[in-house]
Amino acid sequence: MLCLAAGMLVSSCKIKRTVRESIPPNILNAKTASYEDLLALIASYDRITELSSNDMRLTLVVGKAGSGARDQFRPAPGYILLRRPDSVHLVLKSPLGTELDMLSVGDDLSAWVPSKNRFYIGKNSAKELVSEDLPEGLTLRGTHIFGAVFPQSVSLDAPGIRITMEEAVDAESRYYVISLYRDSGARRIHTIRRIWIERSKLAIVRQQCFLDDGRVESDIEYSNMEQVGGLFLPLKIHANRPLDGYDVSLEFKSGNWRVNGGLPDEAFMLKPPDGAEIIHLKEKI
Repeated sequence: MLCLAAGMLVSSCKIKRTVRESIPPNILNAKTASYEDLLALIASYDRITELSSNDMRLTLVVGKAGSGARDQFRPAPGYILLRRPDSVHLVLKSPLGTELDMLSVGDDLSAWVPSKNRFYIGKNSAKELVSEDLPEGLTLRGTHIFGAVFPQSVSLDAPGIRITMEEAVDAESRYYVISLYRDSGARRIHTIRRIWIERSKLAIVRQQCFLDDGRVESDIEYSNMEQVGGLFLPLKIHANRPLDGYDVSLEFKSGNWRVNGGLPDEAFMLKPPDGAEIIHLKEKI
């Protein structure tokens, strides 16, 4: 009788219930790839030697996070041309015409500001580039933009480099994460880079780069993927440069990426216009 009573009590009070949850499409459609597959995927971007878009919008925010105040500039339309190994030509427009014309080739950086008819010359490697008429400095660097748009490949033959593969998941997607480390001896390794690959498309969606002391040098996110020539290219790139005190967003119009289009050499030349004041930017001391 006691057993019967206990059974009736338990059956009348359910101790669990089934909760139905919807599975996000990216998780539901997550693909499986091997370590070798992922390295081949990253290396496949190397076949892009030139990349351009004539319909781009750039948004720049200057100021270090946690400083209490940051300056956000209005979004500016324009176009961008890129060529390996390190060339970037970026033009920003305003309703009145060209607002900024910037060229970066290797460590050489030049920029023309038509409204002031000033032509600035400096080095990408400088931490802070300033001049008397530009005391706040020139924030953007061509090398930063190039590194954000073009994910670097993984060199398997580099001495002292170690590579790991792991999985990660958030509320929307599953990821493979390829991490690169440098073995410095003395029982310590340095994190160099992490590459996040979203598994439903097998596309690179995030890239993080680190300094030897562990600080984040850049954190780049790629979204709104579009397939171009067999590769997924982003229609939005957001690059955060915490140590340089700025982040920049690049947005592109669908169908506007052009891959290996045979850009002329003149597209990566920028000379001072007649009458322009030439100003040499120097590193802030």
